[in-house]
Amino acid sequence: MTVYLRIQSQSVTSLEYRHCCLSIDVNVRNVFTSVPLFLSLLTASQLVLTGCVKVNTPVSGEYRVAISLSDGIVPLPLQISNNGGHTQLVVVNQTGSTPASNVRIVNGILTATLPDEIGELHAKFDSHGMAGELWLDSATKLKLPFTATLNARYRFFEKSLTDNVDASGRWAILTDSATVNTENMQMTLTQFHDVIDGELKSANHKWKVIGQAHGDDVFIAALGANQIWLLKGGFNQQGVLVGQLWHNSDAVIHWHAVHVDASSDNQSEPLPPITLPWPVPTR
Repeated sequence: MTVYLRIQSQSVTSLEYRHCCLSIDVNVRNVFTSVPLFLSLLTASQLVLTGCVKVNTPVSGEYRVAISLSDGIVPLPLQISNNGGHTQLVVVNQTGSTPASNVRIVNGILTATLPDEIGELHAKFDSHGMAGELWLDSATKLKLPFTATLNARYRFFEKSLTDNVDASGRWAILTDSATVNTENMQMTLTQFHDVIDGELKSANHKWKVIGQAHGDDVFIAALGANQIWLLKGGFNQQGVLVGQLWHNSDAVIHWHAVHVDASSDNQSEPLPPITLPWPVPTR
């Protein structure tokens, strides 16, 4: 951190202040205005410098990981703690928390194997959060960028709405995609205010759901088994959930889901194609 004052006669003609996050060059006419300005810069620099602190381990606390797909964000809540020189990382879900394994910090890079085959996390970190990539299985070699913000505890939207649709229940999902297999896929959702939890299930896998209702829209994400899902949509006039779906790095496809009786064994009955009646949100 360096401060430069260039003085001519009894006036300060230029004031320059620099540190790792701030560079300011201000021209002032006399020393009486420059002194309070100089003190103000020092105060501001202390605030900015706080955000520039280099740390040897991630700061302990709760993180909101935001994983980027082609046209959307998948949230993942994490908790990090540092005990006795060891960094511990857990994935938080509706049933509790599950620890990551193989947590290492080498040359300022945090790596960890996330539970439920979510993937392998690779991240740089500072006192505000992390940024890096989520690596899925070695077969696809898919790497998805993410950022993680410390002390952010929301899912898709930081500000909740008071009037939201109710997406609770059991749903059969169908698409017209030839590349993404949704045969026999169901999701069972519970909802409290705007928070949606539950399970997404196919013939071979199960995923825990991280969801949120926001007004008339529904946002659902699921991670695990080296796959990542993002569903956005809402209800049409027939009570069918319709919207768009992203799977791993695949292109967007249309999906719809109908409410099914919990006692029914025939949840994959073919349904006619449904046209989207409104623009789907892109956040």
